Amino acid sequence: WRRAVEEANKERLASEAAQREAFASKQKQLGAVVMSLMSWDKNFTVKILHSWKSVLEAARHRRITKKYDVARAIRAIDNSCEVRVAHAFHSWSYDVVNKRRQ
Repeated sequence: WRRAVEEANKERLASEAAQREAFASKQKQLGAVVMSLMSWDKNFTVKILHSWKSVLEAARHRRITKKYDVARAIRAIDNSCEVRVAHAFHSWSYDVVNKRRQ
């Protein structure tokens, strides 16, 4: 019984590690802010390694220049414990493009 539990735990940990690696790889590909998953349980937290400087650099890279849009980015990061920065930057970029078109 213990072996079965230990093996199930090992499989779960391996699966979670694979998920973390896939997530990090996707974030890198999308030019997202470098992130570190400090824990990967039900209430996992995400820490941005380079603090707000990274947010501003990423915003600059994505040509998000208006203070309002950068502030929105930072608020979104503050308000969520499960931050998907790449998705958020995609959304902000989309908003900026739409505003320019209008």
